Amino acid sequence: MAVPGLFGLVLLFVVLAITQQVRISRLRRQLSGQIGMLAALEVLKPALPDEQKGWQERRRAPRWPFDQRVTVKAMVEGNEVVLYGRIIDISELGLGAVISGSLKRGEAVSLEFSTGPGNPTLYLAGVIRCVRGFRHGFEFAGLSVGQSDSLRGCVAELATAAQ
Repeated sequence: MAVPGLFGLVLLFVVLAITQQVRISRLRRQLSGQIGMLAALEVLKPALPDEQKGWQERRRAPRWPFDQRVTVKAMVEGNEVVLYGRIIDISELGLGAVISGSLKRGEAVSLEFSTGPGNPTLYLAGVIRCVRGFRHGFEFAGLSVGQSDSLRGCVAELATAAQ
């Protein structure tokens, strides 16, 4: 009677050890992506206002520095890919972000982020317009009136704070 009980205990231990190894592998992947993103963010800090004097702005709407988490969902080779990152700057028409993977220019994505503490999460459609390593430029697509108003309010707050 003791041998089957011991066998069951060993089997249970093996199953638990394997599940722990799987969890550790997932956490290591997530951590390495976050460490890489932190290194990229350090390099991609926005320039100081004094350094920006004389730069020519080619955007249709001015962008403002903005630090917020973003979730990007895209279809890559028929599979939905979810990437996490940080927004660097934002405007009424788009945003710049560093994300944990690289996507192709022209791909349609969905973006999920908050415009600040206490504000609801926005779920927006977008198109990738620029890719430089892990840094991506997104243009918003098909905004509703409510989404446009939320973005306009956020940008107005940032513009006021910058002055």
